[in-house]
Amino acid sequence: MSRLRVGVIFGISVLTLLTLSPTAAHAVTFNWTVDCPTDTVVGPITVKAITFSGTVNAQPNVPVTLALLPSANLIIQNNNAAAQGTFTGTVSCTLTFGGVAVPFTQSLSLDVPPAGPTGFGNLTFGALSVIVNLGPQGVVTVSAPGGQHLGFDRTFPNGFILAVPFLANTTVLLTPPPIPTLSTWAWMVMLALLLGSALVLLRRRAPNRA
Repeated sequence: MSRLRVGVIFGISVLTLLTLSPTAAHAVTFNWTVDCPTDTVVGPITVKAITFSGTVNAQPNVPVTLALLPSANLIIQNNNAAAQGTFTGTVSCTLTFGGVAVPFTQSLSLDVPPAGPTGFGNLTFGALSVIVNLGPQGVVTVSAPGGQHLGFDRTFPNGFILAVPFLANTTVLLTPPPIPTLSTWAWMVMLALLLGSALVLLRRRAPNRA
């Protein structure tokens, strides 16, 4: 019975050490969807609502770059005679990554040039960073830098649709959950159990003295 108890203690100790050992990193495929459900008016233009989705193959601690976060993909020019100025707006969206939905917003700023036949203005979009907690799978950080593209041109007629291509500048980084560690007291108790088990085995196996 004592030997059985010693074996059980030793087995638990080994299993605990194996559990705390880091596992091999492997890639995981995630589904994602970006949904920006409403139009956003920015002065003389309208940024149209959009929904798109895809998959990404992410390996822990290895950044992946792809076209994921929006940057005003469809723009309608409503007033090509708008007065000069800077107009702002905010796009409201939701990123669903690995089944977890996280809302986010993106700032927009449109510079409208002075009146003239060739005036055009840029639409500036803000940087984005969305953090998705996937629980035991880890934490995903989805980020994209700010930038700008053509957003207004007086030579375009009202109602003109400007299509902006997806920018492949979104970085997806999967950070695995931290590996659990034992406290100092837990290590001391485990060491004491292991030493005690070894001593019991040595005593039982030692030859009896006359």
